Amino acid sequence: MTTTPITESESVLTCRMDTLSRALRAALKIAGKKELAYVRLARLGVDRLAVSAVNEKATFSTTMHANFIHWNEERDGTVDITKQVAASLATFEIKMPGGLDADPLVSLRIGEEALRLRDETGLFPFARGRNEYREADPVLPGNHEDALSRTAVWSGSPFVIPPDQLVTAASVAKTLDRPVQVMQRLVRDAAVRWYVVGPDWRLSMSTLPDKEATAVEAEAAKDAAEEHADTDVKVVQAKQSEFAPA
Repeated sequence: MTTTPITESESVLTCRMDTLSRALRAALKIAGKKELAYVRLARLGVDRLAVSAVNEKATFSTTMHANFIHWNEERDGTVDITKQVAASLATFEIKMPGGLDADPLVSLRIGEEALRLRDETGLFPFARGRNEYREADPVLPGNHEDALSRTAVWSGSPFVIPPDQLVTAASVAKTLDRPVQVMQRLVRDAAVRWYVVGPDWRLSMSTLPDKEATAVEAEAAKDAAEEHADTDVKVVQAKQSEFAPA
């Protein structure tokens, strides 16, 4: 539990600092520029915090365990922070004494204008922390969780992955220290969207396929169609997302 009294104007959660840091750093790898230069924090259910970001071609979200002590759902159901604020929070570190088996616990207190990240281990004479600002209202477009859920469609045939897309997915997975589980593809209007899934994280990326990739995929699709000509196939049409990066 937190050591500082909670005011009714604050939403408060506690979580592991190392987990929060990884989530924020992964989101920063995806967060875009200008109007997309933000990271989103959102409560999901009883004990899950989602950290997400978007850019012109990608949508990312990861979830982590959090203990919600007090929460103003109407005001703080979705909280957007700038990339600078996210980077500041991500670099906050709790150096645990050697040989001590204890969680690096922190609290995140969210007010109308400010965020306060505080050490809640109780191991140090003075509770260190970091104060930053939040956006008064959500800035990023759309519902990231819904957009990612609507994007996932099995392609059913081999496909080519551009190296830069694969590097991005690997970089996010490495930052989160989690494996990549599944790769899927959605093709719409000549654009290809890669959908990558791992434990408690999701990432979708879009790109216009080059002529070589298109030719390879077309040939693979043709071979697959001939091979499974007598097989019943269920076609699922994905809904149009609410915002461009989805």
